[in-house]
Amino acid sequence: MTSCEKSDLLFDALLKAAVREVYHRETSALADDEALNGCTPSPVLDSRIEGIIKRYNRKIRARRLVKGFGKAAACLCILLAVSSVILLSVEATRIAIFNAVLTWHEQYTEIRYETPSDTGGRIYRPAYLPEGYSEKEFRPGGGITLIVYENEAGDQIVFMQEPAGSGTTAVDNEHTDYSRVKVSGSESHMFEARDEGNASMLIWEKHGVVFNLIAVLEGKELIRIGESLRLME
Repeated sequence: MTSCEKSDLLFDALLKAAVREVYHRETSALADDEALNGCTPSPVLDSRIEGIIKRYNRKIRARRLVKGFGKAAACLCILLAVSSVILLSVEATRIAIFNAVLTWHEQYTEIRYETPSDTGGRIYRPAYLPEGYSEKEFRPGGGITLIVYENEAGDQIVFMQEPAGSGTTAVDNEHTDYSRVKVSGSESHMFEARDEGNASMLIWEKHGVVFNLIAVLEGKELIRIGESLRLME
């Protein structure tokens, strides 16, 4: 064994001993179980912890709700991988609705608009937002435009638009109820959350553009936002 190897072994041994010593010293300084059980967190601490948990849950629910493939997967942080996908059958159930194809899987529904379109770079924004929401992020580029609105509580409305035929969207169907609704005369797909506090999603196509709205709001409120879209000058 060389002197360098001996030095390395000695350093590793001393490091492990130091870590153990610090661990025992810190744990010994803690109060015992009886003393800790008698402690009650202050209302301020409770409020802070509750706020952290709510913000974390909102992010998890938003990630669980929507996944985009193709260009959207590369551009949007709201898109996530769907794991453990099990098909209902070898031939996935397909339902054609105008120029959209829905493919139903056990854990999610895949939506694809098959008619390619050229939007000419047009960008739309909602003219109506629920009270307290303002624009936090505007991210155009790559044919996909993402706009995020947020209120003081940290609740978000995510609005995405992309040319029809440019990608596929997958929506969680384990925690949502599906229905077809009208948005400004266009047949649309509503995935409304079953549980309070979970996000709902509205998807529709008009003028060759596919629109996605995601928020912890009632379905009728999403429709109202969708019907207020205006072309940006």
